[in-house]
Amino acid sequence: MQNKKYQPVIQSVIPAILLLVAILVVGCYKRPSINGDAGADSGSGGGGRIGQTTFTLTDIPSKYEGKYARISLVGDVVLTGAQNITSKAVTLPKISGGTVVIPLWKINSVTSFSKYNDNGNFTLGTVNLYNSGNDNINAKQKELVDAVFMSVTFTKGNATRAWKDALTVIEQ
Repeated sequence: MQNKKYQPVIQSVIPAILLLVAILVVGCYKRPSINGDAGADSGSGGGGRIGQTTFTLTDIPSKYEGKYARISLVGDVVLTGAQNITSKAVTLPKISGGTVVIPLWKINSVTSFSKYNDNGNFTLGTVNLYNSGNDNINAKQKELVDAVFMSVTFTKGNATRAWKDALTVIEQ
């Protein structure tokens, strides 16, 4: 459910935040290199090893079944989510059974990503849904819908949210 009390404020602030996140993410898709190890010790206080961190979105409406998802997260670090990132394309995970699991990548610089293997708190997360799962770096596709989440916390390398938990959903 959307919180109607904050809807006017959200609608005026969210486009600016989405634009900032989009600029950060799009700017990083220029010939990225992937480095890092999915099994590396994150160095966070848990002392254990975390595989690649994922964000799981559940209870996605059936009209988005078979579509593809990406996430952008803003906190102490900026993350982007995709199945895989190469120097020429981004491969997005597919929504199946009303759920999508999105691996996360830390944006190290304009040309470098590494698999994100940590816990943490992020003040803002935006999930974008697309028709296609392959995104050519030079030809960006337009998202179908944006779902915005506040205060996303990763524990043991994972976070899960339900579609209904979105602060707001913006149909494009």
